[in-house]
Amino acid sequence: RNTYDVFKTGDLTLLNLDKDVFAFTREIKNSKDVFDRDKKNNFGLVLINRSSREIDLKLEDIDKVKLYSVLDDKYIDTSNEKLNIKLGGFGYKLLIENK
Repeated sequence: RNTYDVFKTGDLTLLNLDKDVFAFTREIKNSKDVFDRDKKNNFGLVLINRSSREIDLKLEDIDKVKLYSVLDDKYIDTSNEKLNIKLGGFGYKLLIENK
């Protein structure tokens, strides 16, 4: 998390996806973070499954072409503006636009 400025000082938006999923985005736009400091534009998405059951999430209206899964070390194609994610029990994902 500390590697990427977006997770430290990007604008925070909480998402309501599933009763057992804590999810939020962080974003730096116009090269300014929440403290108005110059930072690289970026977008981050954090998904945390708080239950023991596996959860399938379908996120729509993702306006990013691809996201990098920090923990899986791979890119996920979101060019169709949809993101399908499987979260294992107590699993989590950190996704970022610019690695």
